[in-house]
Amino acid sequence: RVTTILNAIDARQFRRDPACEAEARAALGLAPGDVVIGAVGRLEPQKRFDVLLDAFASLRRANARLRLVIAGDGSLRSELHQQCRRLHLGDSVVMPGHTPDVVALHHAFDLFAQSSDYEGTPNAVLEAMAMETPIVATEAGGTAELVHAGQHGRIIPIGSADALIAAIQSALATPAATRAMAEQARRRVEGELSFETRVRRVEAIYQEMADSSPALREAYA
Repeated sequence: RVTTILNAIDARQFRRDPACEAEARAALGLAPGDVVIGAVGRLEPQKRFDVLLDAFASLRRANARLRLVIAGDGSLRSELHQQCRRLHLGDSVVMPGHTPDVVALHHAFDLFAQSSDYEGTPNAVLEAMAMETPIVATEAGGTAELVHAGQHGRIIPIGSADALIAAIQSALATPAATRAMAEQARRRVEGELSFETRVRRVEAIYQEMADSSPALREAYA
């Protein structure tokens, strides 16, 4: 009696163009040689950007080229800035606030990280998939329905900075495998998670209901 239809995205609007990457990085004050981890979301407790900052601080001790961009605004903005100061992260963390041009953001990212405790079906993950930005994400909400672990990205347990560190290290240490997953994610968006596919599935459900109910057929004839 229940059919699940996953969220979808406009694959034509969200598409990576390597020619845009240098400009996108420069707009955020990032250097060409920086390795950029990106996150997008409201600065609220459930997003657990505090865990992401802890993980990033540990990662950066081993790789000074790492940079973190957290795009979004919310009630924890001041608290997260204070955490950056406590962790002595300096200008290695960029927090540009609410940024409506998500496509430009992804052109600056080498990796997308989601650290949430809970989600619905996260649009930020769909955007990363469409933009071919490699993904490390917690299994919160419907994330694992979008990103099949090991096929489209790396899925980790909720609330673990250690798991986040290990997955990011793995993604950066195995670029060929990481790129292959990002390409697979893009193909999944084009084939299964596009607006066109979602509309066809909704239409099929309505058609099935109409075919099985004489009353519906008569009402909508």
